[in-house]
Amino acid sequence: MTEDSYRHQKVTLHTDSSEFSNLPQLASAIRSPDKNIHIPAFKSILDIVINEPKSIDALYENDIVNVLNKQIGSEDEEDAYVLSSTILHAIGVRSKVVDSDILACSATESLIRIIHSSNEKQSKAGSKALCELVEENETIRNSLLTTGFIQVVIHTLTSGQQALNRSLSSSQSISDSPSFVKVGLLDVILRLVTAAEVLQPLAILIPLLEELKKNGEDQLKIKARKILGQLSSEGIIYSQTSSVGNEKENDYKIKELEDLNREKDQQLQHQEEKTKLKLR
Repeated sequence: MTEDSYRHQKVTLHTDSSEFSNLPQLASAIRSPDKNIHIPAFKSILDIVINEPKSIDALYENDIVNVLNKQIGSEDEEDAYVLSSTILHAIGVRSKVVDSDILACSATESLIRIIHSSNEKQSKAGSKALCELVEENETIRNSLLTTGFIQVVIHTLTSGQQALNRSLSSSQSISDSPSFVKVGLLDVILRLVTAAEVLQPLAILIPLLEELKKNGEDQLKIKARKILGQLSSEGIIYSQTSSVGNEKENDYKIKELEDLNREKDQQLQHQEEKTKLKLR
């Protein structure tokens, strides 16, 4: 494809995006081996999804969703990944969902991802925004308590040990979630504890919070102590009998966190010994 023909096609893909009759053309474009036309095609598809709510069925008919899923799985090209995930999110929002908690999950999903950003300023902004939503919206509170947010928190709080296990088996570098991410998630949990009516789903966090209160970093200790205090005042306790389905997984997560803290202590002790030897 010549540069002039590519430029012409790029313009055509964008200017026709107000109508979804050209979706077959766009579907062919995103499958093309010529990666130069992928981005303008993805942008046109996004415009169509946003501006033409009736286009959703046509996206499935042209197998565009399947191509988007493959882009999500690769993450090789950042722009294509961002556009593909945005399109899929927009499709999900456009889809008719009757469950209000699932619908609210679409609103919180992006904020949860922002909290996990490696950019501390962005992460804190995401946490602040989600805390405000929790304070203002009962449906958001119910959604976070019932659609997987608690499992995300467990995963992130124990991410250091998971990364350590992977590194030991694959010789890769250790990658742990930054402390400000964990603090931001605990801020949301604290806001849930003070604003939600049904708190029992949070009981599964109690063993992890107890471990953080004893061995976590200073800010994590403070947050864990406050959350545990609120849960205790509301009569919420961790019961193995009421958490049979999650018992083994949660105990494993606790052990991971304990092992991680032990590993960090050993590393610090080793570092101190090396420093003493150098000073001799």
